[in-house]
Amino acid sequence: MENKTLQLVYLETPDHKRQRAINAANVEGVLRELYLLLEDYAPVWYTEEHHSRALNALLDRKSN
Repeated sequence: MENKTLQLVYLETPDHKRQRAINAANVEGVLRELYLLLEDYAPVWYTEEHHSRALNALLDRKSN
């Protein structure tokens, strides 16, 4: 049996590129809001591990 691979080619138009940038900014804003809510209200299930993961997710988005 022959192994055939499928190659996908994605041509991004300027409109798609701009929309992707807008979406990235929205994701960062949502992450920031969720992080602040979790820090302010600190539900009982919100452990130090959750805090670290949320902070890392927020910081990773800022560095990209």
